[in-house]
Amino acid sequence: MAQEPKSKQREIDKVYELVVLNHTFLSSLSSLSTYIQHQKTTETSEQFKEATQKIEKKLGSVLQGLKEKKGNYVKDSVEKETYQQERLSDFNFLNNKNLKYETKETARRFQEAHLVGEQLQWLFDISCKMLKLSVTVNKN
Repeated sequence: MAQEPKSKQREIDKVYELVVLNHTFLSSLSSLSTYIQHQKTTETSEQFKEATQKIEKKLGSVLQGLKEKKGNYVKDSVEKETYQQERLSDFNFLNNKNLKYETKETARRFQEAHLVGEQLQWLFDISCKMLKLSVTVNKN
């Protein structure tokens, strides 16, 4: 990007930040995928499916926003963001000190849910940042 002529370097800081966010997202997704592939994990829950669908929808909005000249599509997505963050936070129930682990298997499942939930929340947060940034990039 830096080797482009100055006249072609529009909003290079924003584009660079978007590239860094994309790299961070892919790195985190790769870590989560590696964990799921190499560990014996429980069956996919409805919460997991719902969270991944929300992340996928957010990334679709980023792509759509980068293709369009105006960010009209974002209003609906940003309004729903608060609800989605609350829903993704449901995974974070390990902070409850009243939980009793009767077996090692139960403790392992809670740890798995916590790890996967935190990763999903991180991926969602990154996709939100990408969406907000994609709106500000001038596409002229």
